[in-house]
Amino acid sequence: MTNHPDAAPPLLTLELFQPEVGSTFGLAFPDARFALELREAKALAYRDPHVHSRHPFALLFVCPDQRVLQQGTYAIDHERLGMLEIFLVPVGADADGVQYEAIFN
Repeated sequence: MTNHPDAAPPLLTLELFQPEVGSTFGLAFPDARFALELREAKALAYRDPHVHSRHPFALLFVCPDQRVLQQGTYAIDHERLGMLEIFLVPVGADADGVQYEAIFN
């Protein structure tokens, strides 16, 4: 499977994602479509502001499809935020589906 964004993403911040917790992001491939629910958006320990352009944060998505995507950068689509390019890592699975995490430094 391959997946490519149409446009470069804006600067992604925790404040951009916090209002979207509970909303659905789409991930489309020529042969499949995945729905990822944003379950959590949380701040991480802050580091040197001279090194980081934003406060580090993490996103946790859950996808009910049990097919596990490999870690990598994917273009995901959201109704309000548009197309975003995000590096996702599968971090677990439970009865709700496969969990993916994105870390932003």
